[in-house]
Amino acid sequence: MKIYLFNLWDRMRTGFWFTPGLITFAGILFSFFIPWLDAIQGDKITEFIGIPTVSPSAAHQLLGAIASAMITVTGVVFSITVVTLSIASSQFGPRLLRTFVSSRATQLSLGVFLATSVYSLLVMAQVRDEGESEFVPQISLLFALGLLVTGVVFLIYYIHSVAALIQAPNVVHAVAKELDLSVDRLFPDEQKEGEDAAQDDRTFDEILTTLNLSEPDIRVKADFEGYLQVVDTETLIEIADRHNGFLAVPVRPGQFVIKGSDVVLGWCEEDWPDEVKSRLGRHFIVGNRPTPRQDIECCINELVEVAVRALSPGINDPMTALSCIERISAAIGRLAEKEPRRRLWEEEGEPRLLVSEPTFSNILETGFTLIRQYGRDSAPVMIRLLEKLTELTKKVRNKESLEAIEKQVSMIMNSCEKFFPENEDIQDARDWYRQARDSIKQENSSN
Repeated sequence: MKIYLFNLWDRMRTGFWFTPGLITFAGILFSFFIPWLDAIQGDKITEFIGIPTVSPSAAHQLLGAIASAMITVTGVVFSITVVTLSIASSQFGPRLLRTFVSSRATQLSLGVFLATSVYSLLVMAQVRDEGESEFVPQISLLFALGLLVTGVVFLIYYIHSVAALIQAPNVVHAVAKELDLSVDRLFPDEQKEGEDAAQDDRTFDEILTTLNLSEPDIRVKADFEGYLQVVDTETLIEIADRHNGFLAVPVRPGQFVIKGSDVVLGWCEEDWPDEVKSRLGRHFIVGNRPTPRQDIECCINELVEVAVRALSPGINDPMTALSCIERISAAIGRLAEKEPRRRLWEEEGEPRLLVSEPTFSNILETGFTLIRQYGRDSAPVMIRLLEKLTELTKKVRNKESLEAIEKQVSMIMNSCEKFFPENEDIQDARDWYRQARDSIKQENSSN
C-alpha cells in the first residue's frame, strides 16, 4: 500500500492542479471564515486596529478590481508557463517537462493568484448595502489587500524563477539533484534488515542459476503494456512467505513491459492457490513514461537527453553536454562506491523474492553510450568522457565493473581515432586512454 501512496504523491506533486487546488480551496474557506469573524467581532477588531471603514460601493469596487486583476495575471502566468514548456521541450527534450511542471514557483504562484481571485469574488457576494442589513466585512477587505500584495510578490518570484529555471546550467542542476535523491533513496548506505545482496555484478539469470531452481511452477503474464514504474516488493515478499514459496520478478522499473511477457516467476513446494495466481500480476504500477521512484536510470536518461540535444547541429552547445557528463559521472561514482547490486530478500534464511535491478555495467552504458555515439566527432566531449571514466576506475570495487569501464574506454578511443580530424586531439585522447588503461590494471592488481 505504501508504494501506491508514494506513486500517488509523485503524480500529484508533478502536476499543475494539486498545489494550486489546495491553495484555492484554502482561499474558499477563508472567504467564509473571515466574513463570519467580521460579523461577530468585526467592529471590535476594526476599532482595535484603527483601520478606516469602507462603504459598500467602495468595497464592491475594490474587491472587483482585485478579482479582475488576479484573473488577468493568472492568464498571463498560464501563457508564460506554456511558452516556457514549449521552449524547454524543444531545447532540452520532452522528458524534462516533468521538472518544469513540478516547479514550486509555478504551482505556488498559480495557487495564490487563483485563491485571491476566488476569495475576492466570494467576499464581494457577501457585501450588502440595503439599509439596516448593510454589511461590509472590513477585516475581509484588509485580508484581500494582503492577498493582493502577496500576489505581487509571487508574480515577481515567478518571473525570476522562470528566468532562472530555463537556463541550461539550472536545468542540469535540477535533474542532477533529483538523481542524487534517487541514489540516496534506492541505494542507502545501510542494508535494511532482512535484505541480502549478491556480492558481485551478476545478471538476473545467473542468480537464479545459483539458487539451483527447477522450471518455475507458475509464470504470471503481463495483462498490461507500458513502462514499469513501481514493483510492490513488500506485498510480494509477504505472499511468498505465507505460502512458503519463492518469487522472481524478471522485469525492472523503467523497462517497457510488453503485454503477455513474464512479470513474475514462482516456485512453491505445494500448488499456488488460484486466488494468488490471479493477483500476482496486480502488484505493479505501469505508466506511459518512466519515473525515478524506483528507476535509477530515469534521471540519468534525462541528463543524457539534454547532452545529446546540446550536441545536435541545431543547438551546438558542447558546454551543456560537458556539464551533463560531469553530473552523470558524479552520480555513477557515488553508485560505484555504494556498489548497486541485485536484491535478494530472505525470511528466516529462506529466499523469498528476487527482483531485477540494473548492474553497474547497465548504468554505465545508460550514462555514456548515447553521448559517445552522438559526440563522436567532438574532441572536448570525447576527451571528457575518457577523463571521467579514468576517475571512475578508482571508485569501483570489483573486476566486472572495471571490465565495463574498459569496454567504454576502448569504444571511445576507437571513435576518437576514426572521427577526430586533428592529430593533437587524437594525441590528447591517447594520453587519457593510456591513463585509463593503467588505472584499470592497477585496480585489477589491487583487487
